[in-house]
Amino acid sequence: MYTGILDAVCEPPSMRRIVLAGLAVGLVLFSPAPARGACMSAGVSFRAAAANADRVLIGTVSNVAPEPEAVGYGRAFTLNVEHAVRGPADVVIQFRDLVSSASCKQVVLVREGDRIALALGATDFEPPEEVNAIAYLEGTPFRQDTERVTVAEAFAAAGVTPPDTAVAPRGGSVLTAVGTALLLFAGILGATWAANARRRR
Repeated sequence: MYTGILDAVCEPPSMRRIVLAGLAVGLVLFSPAPARGACMSAGVSFRAAAANADRVLIGTVSNVAPEPEAVGYGRAFTLNVEHAVRGPADVVIQFRDLVSSASCKQVVLVREGDRIALALGATDFEPPEEVNAIAYLEGTPFRQDTERVTVAEAFAAAGVTPPDTAVAPRGGSVLTAVGTALLLFAGILGATWAANARRRR
């Protein structure tokens, strides 16, 4: 009654099936190991890249040149640096076609006013290659699975001390000195005015 099915089950495997099975086993055994970094649709993981990046920056995006296919988002932009978490940085840095890595090939797309963190010149994957990564502090990322971090989390990912002891961007020390001088001058004026007021009494 079930002869046909039994014949199909008991039939010796054909040479074609043996070859296909051997190829499948070979692909499993000799396929390259998965990359260490997460090459997500958003690119490379910021937290993974920040650990060994040459530079880690936090800042606000401006001067975006929007792409026709990405409404409001662009690949050419200016980053107004607030924190140079690691490595030197100017107060303003211009970027164009910042790619996550040669293998991921995701171009960073941002929008005016976005507050972002960048990990630049990191090493990831196997074999090793240079990678760049982005995370968002404020704003709406172009890619939904882009990582989000706080200032404290960005510093922690880089293994660097908190923002109050971070390296200020170039120009930051000048601004601080000017502010201190103005406060000192205002204090001297206040003390002089108070002394003159006492003498008039």
